[in-house]
Amino acid sequence: MGKKMIALVGIGAGYVLARKEMRDNPTGPVATAINKVTTHPSVVKASEATKAKAQGALKKQGEAVTDKVADMVKERLFGVERKPEPDYVDVQVEEVRPADTHR
Repeated sequence: MGKKMIALVGIGAGYVLARKEMRDNPTGPVATAINKVTTHPSVVKASEATKAKAQGALKKQGEAVTDKVADMVKERLFGVERKPEPDYVDVQVEEVRPADTHR
């Protein structure tokens, strides 16, 4: 776990320093390199795919949270109890017969 933490701290520090350098010198070598990488077609495509996936996940989770909040408000205001969702258990029954023993 220590190596991962050091890597994250290093990435974070590099990000902060790069942002500062870009702000101070927008036409410098750091800004040029970062712009070259971020405008590369494969990076743009991956970024768009990630953004779409994140938006879908956020929408799905947002709907679930909204439903739960609405149920809680109904329960508090009107005394309507929420129906607990049944716990389904997937059970498969298999018949076991004693093995025939050879005499």
